[in-house]
Amino acid sequence: MVDGSIPSTPTNKHYRAFVLLIMKISKWQILLIPFLVGGCFVLYSVAHYGVNTPAWDEWDMVPLFQKADHHNLGFSDLWAQHNEHRILFPNIVLLLNAYITHWNIKAEALIGFVFSSVTALMLYLLVLSKIKRQGIAIAAAILIAAWFYSPIQYENWLLGWQLEWSMCVAGIVTSLYFIDRFGTSKQANRRLFFGAAMASAVVATYSLADGMLVWPVGLGMLVLYKQSRRPVGIWLAAGGLAIAAYYCGYRQPAGSPAIGLFLHQRLNFMQYTLSYLGSAIPSYQGQALLMGIILVVLLVPALYMVWLRRSQVEKFVPWLALIALAVMSAVITAIGRVGSAAAPSTASRYAAFSLLYVIGLTGLVCTILDTMAIKRQPTGLAILAISIPLLVVSYTYGMLGMQVQSGWLHAVKTCTHQAHPTTKCLFSTSPYPDHNTELTAARLTYVKSKHWAGY
Repeated sequence: MVDGSIPSTPTNKHYRAFVLLIMKISKWQILLIPFLVGGCFVLYSVAHYGVNTPAWDEWDMVPLFQKADHHNLGFSDLWAQHNEHRILFPNIVLLLNAYITHWNIKAEALIGFVFSSVTALMLYLLVLSKIKRQGIAIAAAILIAAWFYSPIQYENWLLGWQLEWSMCVAGIVTSLYFIDRFGTSKQANRRLFFGAAMASAVVATYSLADGMLVWPVGLGMLVLYKQSRRPVGIWLAAGGLAIAAYYCGYRQPAGSPAIGLFLHQRLNFMQYTLSYLGSAIPSYQGQALLMGIILVVLLVPALYMVWLRRSQVEKFVPWLALIALAVMSAVITAIGRVGSAAAPSTASRYAAFSLLYVIGLTGLVCTILDTMAIKRQPTGLAILAISIPLLVVSYTYGMLGMQVQSGWLHAVKTCTHQAHPTTKCLFSTSPYPDHNTELTAARLTYVKSKHWAGY
């Protein structure tokens, strides 16, 4: 078998046919399959577990509906803070959906899925462009798609309001992808890539507070790509203006811990940060903390291998950017949340960012292996074998969380459809820490009068 052909014998004829079939399929088609399968899984989950009923932060949309109905809705209403966030773009999307679908909450969840599909597309394109060996690229695509579509972030998949997280992550990853294209392309349309990166960064910034992290991470990418002063200066200026506008008139949310509290609770701060990163796999505090430690330890040899291959740094930059962004998100969230029992580090919504760490680490390891002189070794299968047990844990916790979340939403729907919901019912659906059930009841009555959200 000097020519590498496969002999046609009865024992391997099925294997030969399979290999020939794979060879006929182009690389881009093969790598796309895991993302399509993952998307179908999430679509099924939204259809099966999603519930058309407002809950928690959804009720804060009602004042916007009231102003729109009275024709006095202004930009300041869309720009106003929601906790630490300025959710300008999500507010616009949520309003449009409400008036088109009569505030169908499952439709909101599907819109969030559409934005997540944009993120998935960018991740697919990164795998396609950064990993050349087909076996390793296929393993990377399978793992990255599986991690991205993990049900561990069940809040973001099932709650329509959470589309702000999907929009933010889509804006961030799209921006990083176009910075990579700008930094590595020699084409004449590099300016379009740079403009698309800035536009995506603006969307991320005004979708969720963590979206502002795209500016320092993007700056780091430009520096690693050794770009000239002009694009670096433009990026700095645009980021400075976007962040300055964000904090214009900003007020610290009521009930937030003191900003410097983490300095006095250093152990809690470290535990919160590590649990945040580890919550992409198990969702319980102690297990997430252990997994966070393991993930950080695994990063050390990967960074050493990158250093040894620093002459090829452009291959690793996007994955390093995802890791850096997830770590920065964990640190900033810990600074703002440590000492507060209202937002545990393992909250399902945070998995939108902690999963970026796992995805970045997976892409980084696969890209490192792609640069190594490894021949005729099943490296792709080895990566899959190591990762599958962790994915099983993530999916197990995630599916359990989906069932619990769906059960809660069904209970909210049942009790709020009553003519006179009980105080307990209003507590279960209310986002207000002072248990202002009168406010919740008034907003519920308003929605019922419009026959929206299935009422």
